[in-house]
Amino acid sequence: MASNPRPPNSGNVRASDETRTRFLSTVSHELRTPLVAILGYADVLLDELPEGTGPCAAAERIRRQGEHLLRLVDDLLDLVRLDRGELEIRPEEANLREVLEQTCQGFVSRARSKGLEFAVEVRRNVPVRARFDPVRVEQVLRHLVDNALKFTPSGSVTVRLGVDRGDTAVISVADTGPGLSPARFEELCGVLVQGDDRLSRGQGGCGVGLALARGIARSLRGELTCRGGAGRGTTLRFRFPFETLDRAQGARPAAMGPMRGRVLVVEDTLDNQVLIRRILERIGLTVQIAEDGVAGVEAALHGEFDLVLMDIQMPRQDGLSATRELRQHGFDAPILALTANRGEGWRQRCLQAGCDDYLAKPVDRMALLERIARLLGGRKSEP
Repeated sequence: MASNPRPPNSGNVRASDETRTRFLSTVSHELRTPLVAILGYADVLLDELPEGTGPCAAAERIRRQGEHLLRLVDDLLDLVRLDRGELEIRPEEANLREVLEQTCQGFVSRARSKGLEFAVEVRRNVPVRARFDPVRVEQVLRHLVDNALKFTPSGSVTVRLGVDRGDTAVISVADTGPGLSPARFEELCGVLVQGDDRLSRGQGGCGVGLALARGIARSLRGELTCRGGAGRGTTLRFRFPFETLDRAQGARPAAMGPMRGRVLVVEDTLDNQVLIRRILERIGLTVQIAEDGVAGVEAALHGEFDLVLMDIQMPRQDGLSATRELRQHGFDAPILALTANRGEGWRQRCLQAGCDDYLAKPVDRMALLERIARLLGGRKSEP
């Protein structure tokens, strides 16, 4: 009587997988130690070398490439942890909007260098405070945006954040690249190599981005899906659950406490002047109004302000040109752009002009106070 045959080479396959896992883990740990030293000494050089010199530029490149290599090493380690079922998920109180915007901010210069429109859009239903793992969410988002920028030769990349029913965050990254079919997406997520040389040649990276992003999304009890096709671009959608901590939306500003500082509000509409002054003075800020860009530049250069709220569309001088003029004169206080324009590329235009952040009108009161608190460095008034 014949016995049931064992699958051919099953033992060899398991042994090979275990060997690969041990190898990746060992190499990743060994690489981290010298990388920490490289980055540390790059920082020492940046502190000591004169700015604007060739050696300083070289140190900046060392630092930038070292950070890139460190991220690749960390990705390999996380792939090992996923393979072992040991990837840690650590939920904490955080701000979904901030995680998204700060992560995307790191890609602005890269998009600019390729001539791509890079837009970030956040829906109004996103809560200010939530409980989730910001490190893992940032990691997934970083891989999705990196992939979109890498394979989009022209056009745009748009990142959107919203909330679906049941406290589920939805982050989508849409690009105008050649298009990735769902079937091809599944292939790339299932392997640890880049796959087709024609697609990956010259693009850099070790090809683990989508596989790692899918694995982390699942560890977050979420999902990562793809919609696209040849000539139609690609949209990657990342969904994950979170716990809302601010059901009572109106309670947030009071909980922030009073702040101190002098704020210049450059705004041509009387109703908006009155509204913004009321909001800011109620939390302890001192407010001065300038009715257009010309008056705003004059006031900023001859006064002492901790923050400028800059409307973009104004008579005589618009907010973008006013911001450029201020930066050219050495004005270094943070500038928060306020504009009714929500189209793709407006955030990028504001940042390129010299603004530190951007809010679309109508401005949400909680979002405005939160941005102000961050730009003022969290300074609060003395009791």
